Amino acid sequence: MAITIRLTPDEWKKIKEQIVADYGKAMIMISWKTKRELGFTVREHTEYIRENLSDDWFNMKKSVHLDFYDDHQETMFRLKYL
Repeated sequence: MAITIRLTPDEWKKIKEQIVADYGKAMIMISWKTKRELGFTVREHTEYIRENLSDDWFNMKKSVHLDFYDDHQETMFRLKYL
């Protein structure tokens, strides 16, 4: 079962810069390498939310989800980056 950490785009940007500094750009650019070395895959979401039922306009909300498949790697990520 995967464990998901939900981040804002700004939070993910800071963490991504730290990962690039620690491991290099290839770690972020290659998804199987990120999963193998750091234990997670990245999903970017865009949600459209209507705040008022009478309003026809939707607000866009972006988020980044990190799906972890190993408890140990998820714990180490939290200790190092969060």
